[in-house]
Amino acid sequence: MTAPVRVTCRDSTRHTSDATHHRAPSIITTRTSWSLKSIVPSLRPIVTRGTAGKPVTNSRDVARYFGKPHNDVLKSIRALLSQAPACAGNFSQTSETVAMPRGGSRQEPAYLMDRDGFTLLAMGFTGPKALQFKMAYIAEFNAMEAELEAQVSKPQFVIPQTLPEARRLAAEQAWGEKNAVSMV
Repeated sequence: MTAPVRVTCRDSTRHTSDATHHRAPSIITTRTSWSLKSIVPSLRPIVTRGTAGKPVTNSRDVARYFGKPHNDVLKSIRALLSQAPACAGNFSQTSETVAMPRGGSRQEPAYLMDRDGFTLLAMGFTGPKALQFKMAYIAEFNAMEAELEAQVSKPQFVIPQTLPEARRLAAEQAWGEKNAVSMV
């Protein structure tokens, strides 16, 4: 289950060149407590094991998850591949058999994608689920950054700055090794 999206909308007037007015909501996010762990369980049904044993998902399941037409997801993938050909390794074009309303079936294009491909694609989406995914991704990244900062702030070992400090450290290590051997 995911945390509810708390969004406040205010109307703002946007002027266009033909002097007509359009109302466009301006979104102001309020305090949220997102975590990738709250979203990842809901992604589990769309992630399967690929032929190489790696987790993958397909474009049809992504479309269903984000509530988008499959053709729009295909267009987004193709645009992503044309803008960044280096990410082509994260996507694999395939086809799926789709049931027709009157009992037949047909082949439709689809894409398989790994985690990085899915993340690249989802970061380009809009809408409540996409916003939720992006916020959770950012929160998880910030948590990992804080964890790394905490590790950096704790020195793992001390480098002696003077000769007396070096002698004291050497004596402590020698004494510790001798006692460790005698305890065994």
